[in-house]
Amino acid sequence: MRIVVCVKQIAHTYARTGMDPNQYYLSQQDQVFRVNPCDELAMGMALHAKRLAGEGEIFLLTLGPIVAGEALLRCMALGADHLCQVEMEDKIDPWQKSVFLSRTILNIKADLVLCGKESLDTRNGQVGAFVAHHLHFPF
Repeated sequence: MRIVVCVKQIAHTYARTGMDPNQYYLSQQDQVFRVNPCDELAMGMALHAKRLAGEGEIFLLTLGPIVAGEALLRCMALGADHLCQVEMEDKIDPWQKSVFLSRTILNIKADLVLCGKESLDTRNGQVGAFVAHHLHFPF
């Protein structure tokens, strides 16, 4: 069984020490990059499904540059087998994200795709549903 877990790397803010009002008083040091917590839960579900099936591979799939490298390595250490990165620089909307993710998932030939409920930064929760639409998978 091939399981794909879509993971989003987010910038989580713990403090506001900057002085730039255009950045809402945030400085670069205020941002901590991590894997979205809802996607970490999806990773846990993938591990459980792999255990129940008795075999399989888990692919972590992320868009854009690797900014949360330590968090992704932690997911790999938990039991993911592969890390797939779709390189892109521009910010894109949820529909476009789902197109890129779906194409990659088709290349992987996934049997199961897991996404977090929503991301902590945008909280729109649309990408998973759009991916299911493109792949003709139940959601």
